[in-house]
Amino acid sequence: MQENPLIMYNRRPPTYVSLPSGGKHYTRPPKLTVDGELAVYPLTAKQELLLKSPDSLLNGESMFQVLKHVTPDIPNPHEVPLCDLEAILIAMRLISYGQQLDVEMYCPKCKQNNVRTVNLQEFIAKVRPLDNKYTVKLPSDLVVYLRPRTIKQNIQESLVSLEQERMVLSVADETKSVEERAELYNKSMAYLTEKSVQNLTGYIYKVETPDGQSFDDNDTIYQWVDQISIDEFKMIDAQVKKIDQAGIDSKIKIVCENEQCKNEFEDRLQFDPSRFFAVGF
Repeated sequence: MQENPLIMYNRRPPTYVSLPSGGKHYTRPPKLTVDGELAVYPLTAKQELLLKSPDSLLNGESMFQVLKHVTPDIPNPHEVPLCDLEAILIAMRLISYGQQLDVEMYCPKCKQNNVRTVNLQEFIAKVRPLDNKYTVKLPSDLVVYLRPRTIKQNIQESLVSLEQERMVLSVADETKSVEERAELYNKSMAYLTEKSVQNLTGYIYKVETPDGQSFDDNDTIYQWVDQISIDEFKMIDAQVKKIDQAGIDSKIKIVCENEQCKNEFEDRLQFDPSRFFAVGF
């Protein structure tokens, strides 16, 4: 099939961004420049519409479709760490719409809405990189190797949170009998406990024993996580939360515009794609 000669006019040159991961923590690493940066291409009109639809973003497939286009040098978008996604989203918006972004932030004291224009280029310069390796040594002398939170894991956990909210509403439904609500509660707790084990297992890619054996099979790790003590669970979970601190430093300092308030507070730039790209059409 002959290539459409018009297509060559659609592809604009990319911008480049440093990833907090440095291209590590991928099964198949992205192709980076000699300076260690990733090429990020502008959005098309079709992709912008995908990013503006919260429903289409819910299961993540729209985001993965967009990433395949704007970051073709990432072999598998499902593996992108969440901290890398933040840097990519900023680069996408920079090259598609420019450096300036208007953000709305509500004062926690007087509740007034404050609008600020921020320069996204400044956030690109405030990257907290991931370490090359994250481990936890447990009291049993097992060493647990952890990977950062990926887009796919974050979406899965968001879906669990939505399901949890639905369950809470069902349990609180006074039209149901006490027995029905008790049964729903027990099912809810069993479901959430199971998902907690699955989520934590998703962060572990290897476990080493004191005698040097390594286990990286997901089923083996899941069965082990399912039986660990609450103290060990908390130790691993604490390290996962520490990993989450890497990425873009998105803090913004605000002085409330309300003359009777003038409260100084701090908020964060939100990377919800449906809002982050809510311009244009």
